[in-house]
Amino acid sequence: MSKRESPFSLNRRRLIIATALTTLATALPFQSVFSASTPTETKRRYTRVNLSSKEGQRMLASYQKGIKAMLELPPSDPLNWYRHTLIHTLDCPHGNWWFLPWHRGYVGWFEKIIRKLSGDAEFAMPFWDWTAEPRVPEVFFDGVLNPENQAFIDSYAKFREALFNPVEAQWGKFTPQQLHELQLRDYPYPSDLWKGIEGDGQPADAMFFARGKTRDLTRDKPHFDCTTQNAVSLDTILDALAPTSFEMFGSESAPNHSNSHQHGFGILEGFPHNKVHNDIGGFMGNFLSPVDPIFFMHHANLDRLWEVWHAKQIRDNLPTEPQDGLDKWKSEPFLFYVDENGQSVEKNRAGDYVHVGDFDYGYQTGSGDSTAHFTLGKARAMPELRLDATLDQADLNDGKIVNARVVLPKPLANSAALFGDEQQRYYVLIEIMPMSSVQGVSFNVALDKPSLLHNGKQASTEGSCQDSVNSFTFFGSMDMTNMKTTFMAPMTAALRSLSSSEKSAGAINIYISASTLDDAKMKVNATVSSVTLRAF
Repeated sequence: MSKRESPFSLNRRRLIIATALTTLATALPFQSVFSASTPTETKRRYTRVNLSSKEGQRMLASYQKGIKAMLELPPSDPLNWYRHTLIHTLDCPHGNWWFLPWHRGYVGWFEKIIRKLSGDAEFAMPFWDWTAEPRVPEVFFDGVLNPENQAFIDSYAKFREALFNPVEAQWGKFTPQQLHELQLRDYPYPSDLWKGIEGDGQPADAMFFARGKTRDLTRDKPHFDCTTQNAVSLDTILDALAPTSFEMFGSESAPNHSNSHQHGFGILEGFPHNKVHNDIGGFMGNFLSPVDPIFFMHHANLDRLWEVWHAKQIRDNLPTEPQDGLDKWKSEPFLFYVDENGQSVEKNRAGDYVHVGDFDYGYQTGSGDSTAHFTLGKARAMPELRLDATLDQADLNDGKIVNARVVLPKPLANSAALFGDEQQRYYVLIEIMPMSSVQGVSFNVALDKPSLLHNGKQASTEGSCQDSVNSFTFFGSMDMTNMKTTFMAPMTAALRSLSSSEKSAGAINIYISASTLDDAKMKVNATVSSVTLRAF
């Protein structure tokens, strides 16, 4: 296969098309394509717009006013910028099915805070459409949109000094229910929080970044690396939106009521979410990520895509909530939000954030927001596909590559139209047993070129990426000892790009590797448990 045909290429033409689509979208009225086609959709009080639009720029001006006000508040005030950040540090779920509703609540209450402190009664959180703009937007290097700004605390020593007493006082006010939740998150005492922020003696895991290191991407080098460009591409977004059940769309269900533990990642969380966080780096690479103001635009876009998926499900008369364990999912406590007055909120369960509800916002059109991508009542050329791979070996240590070989059933092996159904989306479900620390480690997936798997963070400039792999990274620093984790890797573009000879070969080779970033001072110690090729 030539570079031109590579399933992992994200060329300049795709970027130009995506940008053109978004330019057109921002010129349209503030109504989503899905909303326009859903008769039950009601008019919303607020509209979250693309930050690159004219209205988005106006919203960012109000956003900066709100940020300045929060930075100027004393750390004893719950609305202080860093106090608000610590809500995410203490309570945020990742790698499980509470990821989407928790972040909807966190961003929604924050939006109300900015609305009040900025004095802009019309403020709605802009979203960052990274599919069309795969780089840190220029405006986020200016003023208090940049954590390098003088208004932010510039060292960990000053951060600890400013927050130490307020954190101690906060613990004394927590309810027994809140203290129970913190016990589950390994934060029973304030000292445990500080230990976590400091990295438990491991500098590479420390969460606070001094001035000069608050982001890896800079004004001079603002573009995503190649694997992140692939993770936010339209093909990946469509793969993420394709599942017909929340269990497959919204990340894996958790085995117990401990929403901070990672268990499995759907495509939306595992690829665009995790990769954007980690590629920007600095604060965005860990659980203090809301220190960076771009955090909220990133999560507004993820929330927008949840709304796109939700509207698609309603249109096709499909469930929008988990069907197995719904009561457990809805009853999970979210106990640490504060409202615009700094008071604990009464809506403190996951079920309170299944819908936009009282936040009363809708979205301007963005990438992936079109019914044209998903045909109602689609007739598939292929039956449901679920094929387990045979592994040549399981070890990913020391640069080893696992070859997962999927043998195709005879009716499919010689089909000229194999993987050509435009309404079918494909992915591989990979189960791994990682090392105790996963920060700085990429798990890389390719179909036909194992030589591409040497690095999970290929540098790029705009339009220069060639042969980028699908690369999965965990978010933040978590202890994953003896914890199997699954991730869904999008494979539609890769499989459709196979040559005719490869499609008729009777088998598909999926190559998997693990690698560390240049600044990760650790050895990879991980194994692959299983690989399954599936389709939606």
